[in-house]
Amino acid sequence: METKDSSNQKLSHSERVITSLMAGATAGALAKTVIAPLDRTKINFQTQKASFNFTQAFNFLVNTYKKSGLRSLWRGNSATMVRVMPYAAIQYSSHEQFKHLLRVETNAQKFVSNYLIISKPSLNTVVSIAYRREHPARSFIAGSLAGVVSTTATYPLDLARARMAVTHKEQYRDLSAVFMKIIREEKFWRLYRGFVPTIIGVIPYSGFGFFTYETLKRIHSEIYVNSEPNPLERLAFGATAGLFGQTASYPLDIVRRRMQTHSEYKTIMGTMKKVVAEEGLIHGMYKGLSLNWVKGPIAVGITMDVIRQMSCEEQEIQQFFTELKEPHNLDVIREDVKQFCNHNSNEKIVLITSGGTTVPFEQNTVRFVDNFSAGTRGSASADKDRLLSITFTTLDEYLFLLREIALILEKKGVNGMLYLAAAVSDFYIPTANKLETDETILLEKARKALNRFGHKLVIANELNSRKNKVTLVSDNDHQLITVSNEDNIEIEKLIVEEDNSTPISGIGRQHVPTVVHRRNNTPVGANTKHHL
Repeated sequence: METKDSSNQKLSHSERVITSLMAGATAGALAKTVIAPLDRTKINFQTQKASFNFTQAFNFLVNTYKKSGLRSLWRGNSATMVRVMPYAAIQYSSHEQFKHLLRVETNAQKFVSNYLIISKPSLNTVVSIAYRREHPARSFIAGSLAGVVSTTATYPLDLARARMAVTHKEQYRDLSAVFMKIIREEKFWRLYRGFVPTIIGVIPYSGFGFFTYETLKRIHSEIYVNSEPNPLERLAFGATAGLFGQTASYPLDIVRRRMQTHSEYKTIMGTMKKVVAEEGLIHGMYKGLSLNWVKGPIAVGITMDVIRQMSCEEQEIQQFFTELKEPHNLDVIREDVKQFCNHNSNEKIVLITSGGTTVPFEQNTVRFVDNFSAGTRGSASADKDRLLSITFTTLDEYLFLLREIALILEKKGVNGMLYLAAAVSDFYIPTANKLETDETILLEKARKALNRFGHKLVIANELNSRKNKVTLVSDNDHQLITVSNEDNIEIEKLIVEEDNSTPISGIGRQHVPTVVHRRNNTPVGANTKHHL
């Protein structure tokens, strides 16, 4: 039976960059369009001396609608769309690059205390859970730098948006008219009027925004055992990030809007002194902030959620399963597992993938060989207190079932556990049944497994000598480990020590090895079980 190599389905680096750009552009455009009427209202109050409250903001929206129609509430949104697509794309893609350059996240290992996966007789592997440790200061800097880069690249469009928001159609017909008039009457460099306070404000806005969002996600994963937040939680994280970012940078937002739309405001300090003297510190420098608390979190929440929905990882996973053959009984098994979990809603539930295997002899199967698991293997755990058994034959079926059951158990939080201790390493149906007597054949098959499954290390052994001799196989090297009966030590202890202390061919601690076996003239095969 032929199966697909999932490594060929991964996106290339250029495809990842393009996907990141498209995700940022789409998310930014959607978010800005939703809040465009509120944004125009805020800009109009920011650039005037009149006091602000929600009643006056509502009256502005109503009067604008009555005077100029519904579309007028989105006046300047064309400039926003032209700006926000490159802005959001550059911001999010550069943020990923700065996170990588600054090493915001570092790999770490957290070990579950002495819990063992029993994958073959006397061959135990310590379970490890990988997680990310963040550096808060680096996260803040990465977010700030991303904001600076994207703002610098798109600033003239932001100025045009502000000019259109505070004027009528008669003064600036469209976006091109804004640029033409500024260049003709005010000179080209005026397109960057208010740029300095904007950049200064972007640092706390983007820095606090990204830092807050990433911190909330990290706290969530620690509380809920590394699970991903649901859409509502992501929206709340985005809203909170927007709230902190907008509040931290808002006075500079007032300054930039005044400098963008009025020639009398020429410097940062001069603008701040004039606004405070004429309108007061709170009513002047924080005018419209409460409206930002409404529209800002909405925009950030929408943006963050759309970004995640369009992420490369989601696309790769979806693409992978789209090209697999779905089990014909997937719906039935899914419903059985749901009913089982609902019936035992107050109990802790463990999914164990282990047990005996049924190996077909031929492609057009007529004969099978049943391999029964010994008591020291994972099947001992699978057989004990088993309440629900699910069988599968192919790798495709295994992956579909594992994904479905994992999604169901995810809702149980710490009361759900995956114990992947399958006693097989090869799910493919064999086309031949040959006696292997040459040890080099075992090494050859081990290296084929390395390439086929994308692993870094394979542990190969013959079942008749499994307790005394194994071979660690990497791409370009192999190392024999032996132990005698007189040594009074199990060989798996030497395997773990050797793997952790003396890596071969670049193999380190952060991997789980594949196990390849040869059992006389019977290949280890395809059919095994899920147990709950």
